[in-house]
Amino acid sequence: VAWMERLPVGRLRKQVLSDIVMPIGRTDPVAALDLIEAYGGDEEDRWGWVKTSILSGWAARDPFAAAAKADEVLTGQQRAGAFQRIAVTWAQQDPQAALVWANALPAASGKRNVVSSVLSAWAENDVAGALAYARHMPEGQARRNATDGICGVWAQEEPQAAAAYACSLPADVYRAG
Repeated sequence: VAWMERLPVGRLRKQVLSDIVMPIGRTDPVAALDLIEAYGGDEEDRWGWVKTSILSGWAARDPFAAAAKADEVLTGQQRAGAFQRIAVTWAQQDPQAALVWANALPAASGKRNVVSSVLSAWAENDVAGALAYARHMPEGQARRNATDGICGVWAQEEPQAAAAYACSLPADVYRAG
């Protein structure tokens, strides 16, 4: 970091910062995010993907803390994208806890997509459980998106079973268009 500080502000310094924070982020994500805040400048677009990558790795160890930090350091589409990546990681470990968190998100944070991501990740290990949850969701776009995602995952492993299930769904709700 001391060497990087001596570099003139510009492209090389940003590349060095990126090279520094990625390995740090694997073991100390807060320190890595603090370095980005201190030296990254105002280029939110440039650093959003780096922050999301760090937060995603953190989610494997502490998804709740990673989600809280994502809410703090990211905005808009970058926050929504980070929430989806965190949700997938979390759902692979504990889909029920991931759903509690996802359902508590405000709609503006991409809640519908985050819930759908959780259910798709859950379906990778337990299609029946994910479908049972989706069946109890209120009718509407969120339920359709969740069911579509689950069936998409299911179709990769058991295409005939997924197709049969999809054909059993009400045509006016799930198969329109």
